[in-house]
Amino acid sequence: MLNAAAGAQTLEALAIDPAGITISGVSSGGFMALQFAVAHSSIVRGVGVIAGGPYLCARLDPTRVLRDCLSGRPDWRESVSAVDQAAALGAIDAPSNLERIRGWVLAEGADPVVALPVVEAVRDFLRRYAGDRVRFQVLSGAGHSMPTLDHGAPCGQTGSSFLNACGFDAAGQMLDYLVPQATAESAAAAGELIRFDQSPFVSGWRRLLGNASLGEVGYLFVPGKCRHGGCRLHVALHGCEQGATESKQEFVRFAGYNAWARSHSTVILYPQVVPTGAAWYAPWLALNPEGCWDWWGYSGADYAVRSGVQIQAIEAMIERLEQPLESTSR
Repeated sequence: MLNAAAGAQTLEALAIDPAGITISGVSSGGFMALQFAVAHSSIVRGVGVIAGGPYLCARLDPTRVLRDCLSGRPDWRESVSAVDQAAALGAIDAPSNLERIRGWVLAEGADPVVALPVVEAVRDFLRRYAGDRVRFQVLSGAGHSMPTLDHGAPCGQTGSSFLNACGFDAAGQMLDYLVPQATAESAAAAGELIRFDQSPFVSGWRRLLGNASLGEVGYLFVPGKCRHGGCRLHVALHGCEQGATESKQEFVRFAGYNAWARSHSTVILYPQVVPTGAAWYAPWLALNPEGCWDWWGYSGADYAVRSGVQIQAIEAMIERLEQPLESTSR
């Protein structure tokens, strides 16, 4: 079924296993992956954070963004307090759910963007709940990037596609840990990368304002056997300046998720954020010129809880994929 989003498909139901949902991200996507896991801890079984920071680190305070959340030493206990406050307001799922998740956290030894203590705060925050179910490591010599086996720039570089050839399959190692029960097929199955229309997952007034920063098109990788339902789902969130366009699809094609998904019966959802500038009708709206996921509040004060526009959109996409196959017109 085609619609107005430049020939993109309507996101179809795939009868995804609701007990097999995991999420991860790199850089701003890592911040958002953790925010989503906290907000919807009742449905998330595992979370991966690569070069990201702790929950609600910025506190809507611009001075904290650089000082504490990128180059500083954020206190993970402040994130625990923020979780307690949000839970008391009913804005997130019960924090006790976090005790059963698995966490995989990666810091990069040559990262000039997100300092090691920032990523360590993610580790300590998650271990507060999940203890030794959280795995942490530092990839020595890696720049700010999504590390891959052999695709992208030299491992120590920061920039370009932010995919670096480090001889390290970050996506594969992470998913092996987050989904330990997944059995690899003897031979990798075929799969298809699909463009889908994201606009139905953003309410009309948010779409009009433009501060949701969600693009018109998202991507979905579907292994052939997952067309029949019952597969797991992993949500993969790109970093700043890493969103897909017609001419730039590095992350959705080469970050390493699809190769693992093909042989482990897992659907990969790639929601997309796009850069936004100042609107002539609302110059006070926050900017997102680098196409980052919101971890400091440009989309609204509720960016890190269930009502946040980006969190709502991802959750709605997951709900759509969970629907029975017979509910989809073919």
